[in-house]
Amino acid sequence: MDKLNRVIGCLIGGACGDALGYIIEFDKIKKIKKIYGTQGITDFELTNGRALVSDDTQMTLFTAAGILMAKKKKIEYSTSIWNAYKDWYYTQTKNNKYRPFTELYNIESLHKRRAPGNTCISVLQIFSSKGTIERPANLSKGCGGIMRVAPVGCIELGNTTYANGWLGAEVAALTHGHPLGYIPAGFFADLVHRIITCEEDKDLEHLIMDSIDETVAAFENCRSVKYFESIIKKAIELSKTEQDDLNGIVKLGKGWVAEETAAIAVYSCLRYPDEFKKAMICAVNHNGDSDSTGSVAGNILGAYLGDGAVESAFDVKALDQYETILQIAEQLDRL
Repeated sequence: MDKLNRVIGCLIGGACGDALGYIIEFDKIKKIKKIYGTQGITDFELTNGRALVSDDTQMTLFTAAGILMAKKKKIEYSTSIWNAYKDWYYTQTKNNKYRPFTELYNIESLHKRRAPGNTCISVLQIFSSKGTIERPANLSKGCGGIMRVAPVGCIELGNTTYANGWLGAEVAALTHGHPLGYIPAGFFADLVHRIITCEEDKDLEHLIMDSIDETVAAFENCRSVKYFESIIKKAIELSKTEQDDLNGIVKLGKGWVAEETAAIAVYSCLRYPDEFKKAMICAVNHNGDSDSTGSVAGNILGAYLGDGAVESAFDVKALDQYETILQIAEQLDRL
């Protein structure tokens, strides 16, 4: 499988998980099963023929646009991505005098409000408040940092160990300042990069373990990294049990915070490492942040299985922003 298949699989896969979970994001599992049956939601629910995506996919696209602009303008990645996030902020709040940084801003359908995260909005409305790992913008560990950084794992950043992981953490820290707000994003970006560049015979659990080991080493001076390591390893062990899918997720959390989002995604992907659709159904049918857990799981398993597996599982052409996602993926692959 070539890199482009994995990059497309990553971004389209994330949008599939996002779209599947978005429609039930604020619902309890009892209500979900009452509406959709005992398995919960299992396929896209279309609105005017489209499977709507949330702010997760919107911000993922703006992350990618920021990366592309950094290469074009030869500026620092985190600065360029911050400027791209300003574009996203103004798609949500409207300002006719605003001069956009990226071409994505001109896509009118990206101006739809799809439950934008309060933390991202509150930080971005004050442009001088850009956070860093050293100077955090706040103490938020919400999942708004992790759910948008998959494109960071889709590019080459040289031979430096954990380069993609560090950038993923820095990008999350722009808006989420708690270590558990950006460390999971570092792990996620590193994992996506490992998957996209891995040899065909490397199994997913080994890739996840390699990534968690490197994440622990990178953040060894931060106490929070040990807790993050423990919840990821718990997710791995739970994925091997015979219990019902939901029972395992309940033991990991609800996904509103980044470490739980990562853990639920890992659990779902390892539960069904060769079955994209079953993994997405597992990832979204619970009492928590269904679109974010679905999005991150979709990015991971979509990259691992490739675009063909994603297209076999869902009607991807029904996805809101499908054409834009494909264009962005192809541009990232050429970097």
